[in-house]
This record gives sequence, structure tokens and C-alpha cells, in this order.
Amino acid sequence: MKPTVAIVGAGLAGLATGFFLSKTYSVTVFDKKGIGGGASGIAAGLLHPFVGQTGKLNTLGWEGMEASLALLSGHILHKGLFRIPFTAQMEKGFASNSAFKAVEGGFWQEEAYAIDIMAYLQFLMGKIEANGGRLIIQKIEDPHQLKFDKIILCQGWETPFTQITPVKGQLIEIGCTFPYPISAEGYLLPQKNSSIIGSTYERGYTSTEPDTSCLSELLSKAEKMMPGISKYPILNIRSGVRASSPHRLPTIEKIDSRLHVYTGLGSRGLLYHVLFAKKLLEIL
Repeated sequence: MKPTVAIVGAGLAGLATGFFLSKTYSVTVFDKKGIGGGASGIAAGLLHPFVGQTGKLNTLGWEGMEASLALLSGHILHKGLFRIPFTAQMEKGFASNSAFKAVEGGFWQEEAYAIDIMAYLQFLMGKIEANGGRLIIQKIEDPHQLKFDKIILCQGWETPFTQITPVKGQLIEIGCTFPYPISAEGYLLPQKNSSIIGSTYERGYTSTEPDTSCLSELLSKAEKMMPGISKYPILNIRSGVRASSPHRLPTIEKIDSRLHVYTGLGSRGLLYHVLFAKKLLEIL
């Protein structure tokens, strides 16, 4: 009989962890909203190993890419990213990086991917269920009351027992699409029948719900990348709260013999979720 594990949180961290553990554990995933109910579900879905406007390589960036692509390769919407340098510093950063190829109007980054996030999360949960696991839509007030051999808390900014900074992010979904993602001060990300403009980084927010305060900032950034884009209808405003750790990398902590924490992926959930799920398995 398999040992049991409860995973609290059905986002990227929780479901990647459940995917691997379901091979040797009887996995139960708890989430108060269901699959992708938090920041993971509203994420734009842009995966690449670099950070910032000048294309600096993230810590463990290529390792994270390799680990993530091994799982999500079936859910790629677009490959490649067109980067527009608006400043001399951006131009210098791109020009000095062999991962960026100079093209007319900017630089082309081949190793970048637009991902169908919700389809990918559903895929992970399907694999967990195929191995005998299950999803329970329920808020967990006290994880110590769960009667499981192991408990892993992957609740993003709401994860207890650890130091996390919450950062609200908002995106706009608009009624147009185009051939490839574009990045500058923000990003434009084509989906199947619409596109995403993102994202804000709000620390002094008063509500976690979507609001129109983001429109001016995001549309201004989008117009600089693609003049005239603001004429298209706004279909939706999405918001979520990221969990950022003090050290800029995901947090994995052992709280006691049964209880572990995996959170703090920030805006790099797609890049780090698989790599650090594997690191968590090493200490269980």
C-alpha cells in the first residue's frame, strides 16, 4: 500500500509536485478554488530563462527551462520572442547575449515559449488521477489536522510557516492575436483567439480582485510595442497575487517530520516549478 501525501494548492508548484509523487504516493490535492484557482491559473504563460529588460540570465535559468520543457512540451502555443530595445541599456544587454539575434526593429530570442497554462495544469492533474490520486476542492484551515503521512503546502502567498512577500499582478486580455510574443517594458502574448498584455507588479494593493487601475499602465506599454493595439476590445482583466521570496528563488522548507513548504516562485513559476519540485522530492 502506498504512503499518503496531501498537497495543498493546485497551482504549478503543487501539481508538479503531485505529478512526481503520484508514482510512489497516494496523492490528494486540496485547493479552495480548484485547479489553477490562484496566481498560476491567470499567468500569461511566457517561459524563458532570462529576467528583466536587458536579458540577464536567471539563476538556474537553463536548468529550469530543461526541466519544465520535459513536461509541458505538449502545451506550447508559440515558440520565440521578439524583444524591442527602448533604451541604450536594453540594446547593449541584448547585443551582448548570444541567445538574442539582431533582426529588423529588435532582437529575436528563439528559446522562449508561450504556454497554454490551464491546459497544462489540467494535464498534470490528469496524470495524478491516472496514478490513483484525487482533487478535493476545500480550504484547509489547519494542515496539522490532515491525516496523511506527508503534507506539502503549495499555497503561494497564502502559504503559512514561511517568509513571503505578496505582489499583485494584473493582465489585460484583448480581442486580437498575432504570430509571436513581444517583450519590451511589458509583454504582448498571443493566445488561441486573443492576446494578453502584462503585467503589473503591485505591492501596495488594497484588493486582490481585478480592477481598472491597471489599464493606463498596461495599454501605454502595449502601444509602445504595437501602435494601435489599444483600439481592440478589452475582453477581461485578470489578477493574481504572486508569492515572492527574499532570495528570489523558490522556498522549500521542512517544518516538521510530516510537513513541508514549497512556495515563493514569484513571476517565474513556469521556469522553476518542475526543477524545484524535484529538489523537494530529494528531502522528503
